[in-house]
Amino acid sequence: MREHRLLSGSLLACLFAFSCTCLSAGAQSSALARSESVIITDPNVPIAYITVDISGAGTGALQGTYIRSIDASGDVAGTYINSSGAYYGFVFQANGTFVTFDVAGAGTSAGQGTVVIDMSPAGNLTGYEIPSGSYAYSSTQGFVRATDGTIATFQVNNDRTTPIGINSLGTATGVTFQPDGFVRTSDGTITIFDVPTGGHSPFSIYGSTGIAINTAGVIAGRYMDDNYISHGFVRSADGASFTTFDPPNLATTQTTNGNSGPLPTAINTAGVIAGTYTDANGARHSFVRTADGTITPFDPAGTDTSPCASSGTGKLLCGSGALGINDAGDIVGAYFDVNGVAHGYWRSAAIGAIISFDAPNAGTGAFQGTAGFAVNASGTIAGTYVDTNNVLHGFIHTLGLDTTTTLTPSQSSRVYGQPATFTATVSSSTGTPPDGESVLFMNGSTQLGSETLAGGTASFTTTALPVGSDSVTAVYNGDATLAGSSSTAVSQAVSKASTTTTLTASPNPSGVGQSVTLTAVVAGQFGGTATGSVTFSNGSTPIGLKLDHCSLQRRFELYRQHVDSIEPSGRDCGLHPHHQSGIHLGPSRTEWHDNSHGAGRGWL
Repeated sequence: MREHRLLSGSLLACLFAFSCTCLSAGAQSSALARSESVIITDPNVPIAYITVDISGAGTGALQGTYIRSIDASGDVAGTYINSSGAYYGFVFQANGTFVTFDVAGAGTSAGQGTVVIDMSPAGNLTGYEIPSGSYAYSSTQGFVRATDGTIATFQVNNDRTTPIGINSLGTATGVTFQPDGFVRTSDGTITIFDVPTGGHSPFSIYGSTGIAINTAGVIAGRYMDDNYISHGFVRSADGASFTTFDPPNLATTQTTNGNSGPLPTAINTAGVIAGTYTDANGARHSFVRTADGTITPFDPAGTDTSPCASSGTGKLLCGSGALGINDAGDIVGAYFDVNGVAHGYWRSAAIGAIISFDAPNAGTGAFQGTAGFAVNASGTIAGTYVDTNNVLHGFIHTLGLDTTTTLTPSQSSRVYGQPATFTATVSSSTGTPPDGESVLFMNGSTQLGSETLAGGTASFTTTALPVGSDSVTAVYNGDATLAGSSSTAVSQAVSKASTTTTLTASPNPSGVGQSVTLTAVVAGQFGGTATGSVTFSNGSTPIGLKLDHCSLQRRFELYRQHVDSIEPSGRDCGLHPHHQSGIHLGPSRTEWHDNSHGAGRGWL
C-alpha cells in the first residue's frame, strides 16, 4: 500500500522521506523458508511495545529489521538487512514465531535480495526481488506470496516491475519502468493502465503508479503530468474510470523538493485515502481524502513545516506523512521535528485526536527516530525505528483503543453545598494507565477539576454543583499508549439546602430614642455564601429590606416594643428561606432609617 524506491544515499533519509521509497528491487518462483521461534524484545520496554529484531539481521549502521505492514491477526511483515547488506523477507507472527524467505533467484550480496513492500489484512504479501549481476536492478521482478507461503513471481511486459500494494484477494498493483501502472489479479492476469491526463517520460518517477488497493479493487495512486507535477488519482475497480485529485495550495510548478504533488499511501475498504503532499511553499503535510472527495490536510503538533528539499543544502527531513489507514479511519504516519528527528503519530477517527509516540529505544538525532507504517482493525501499529547507532528495528505498538472510563458517584442526589465524591476508573485491553496521568471531571462543558490516576482510579470531591439537574462526566485524554475516552454522564439532582437565620440587636435592651442595630446572619446547611434579600418584619408588617449577601444590618430609633420576625428570600442562594422568631427591643414607637439605600424614613 506504499511506494518504495531505490536507495540513492542514506537508507535512513529514505525511510522517513515520504516521497521516496527505500531498499532495492527484484523475483522468480518458489522460495526457501526458514521457521524459527524466538521473539527478541527489550525487557525494559513497556508491554505496549514489542521490539522485533529478526535473527540474522545485521547490527551495523543501515542494517537491521524493517517492518512495513500488519494484517488483521497481528502478524507483521517486512525486510531485514544482514551484515553484508543483503535483503530478506520475513513474517513475524502474533504467536511469537517468524518465517524468513528468499525469492528464488534473488541475489545475496549488498543491495540484492528480497524486499517486502506490503501485506494485506488477510496476510498476502507483495514486493520484489533483486537478482545478482551488475545490472541487477534493471531485471527486477515482482512477487506475490499467498497466505500458505506459496510465492509467484512476474514481470509486466518484460520490464522492471515494482509491486507496491496488495489486497486481501491477492490482487496487487504497482508500476513498471516505462512507466505504467498495473494491476495483477490472483490468477495472474495483468492489466496495464495510465491516467488519461498523465504525462510520459523515460524516467520511472513519471507516468502513472498504482500504490494502494482495497478489497473492492479500487486503486489509489499518483501520476505526473507533462509539466512533471504529480497528482493523485482513484481508479475504479473495473478500470472504467479515473478520478484525479489535488490537496489545497498545491504548487503549479516544480518545487525545490522535486515532488510537488500528492502521494497517496493507503486506502481502506470505504475508499478513504491517506497520504502526503508538498504545498506551494515546499512544505510537506499529511492528508486524508474521504470517498466523496473531501481532502483534509493535517500535521501533528511539533511538525517542522518549513520548506523541504530533496537534495543539496536544503532541509531534507521535514514535514509529515500519513503512511497507513485502517477501516475505522485511524491513520498512522511520521513527522519530523525541527532537529530532523522522526516521531510516529496516530490520528484517531473516533475522538479526533492526534497522539505522537516514540519507540522507547529510538534515537534522538537527525536521521533517527520512529515511523508508524501500518495499523490494523484492532488498532495495533507496526513500524520501524532507528536507534542512536543508526540500526533499524521493527516494532509493534499496541494502542489501547478500547479504553473505557466509568464514573461512580457517592450518591445520586444531594443538597446544595453537600460534598459530592466521584470516582473514575480507566481500563484498557493492555491494563490500566500509568499512575499520575490525569482525569478531568466535567459538569456539562464546565470543568469541575482534575485528579491523577493511581491504580487506574481517580476520585474527585466537590461542593460546587449548582442547584438543579447536573450531568457529570469523567474524561481521560489518553497518552502515547492509550487512547482517550469519556464516561457515560452521571445525573446528579441537587436541591436547595436548608438555612439557619440568626437575628441579634445591639444594644438590647435599649432606651427610648436610642439607635439600635439589627444584624441577621444566614447560614447554609453545608456552608456557602447566601445571596438574595432579607425582610425585617414587625408581626406581618415589613419594616425594612436589605440586600447584602443575606447578612443584614438595620438601624432603628425605638418607639415600639419589638421586631417580630426576619425572613430571607434565598432566591439566589441555593438555600431555602428561613423564618426567624421575633426579638424584644424595648418600649413605644420606632422611627426607622434605611441608611443602606440613602433614603427612607417612616413611623412604625
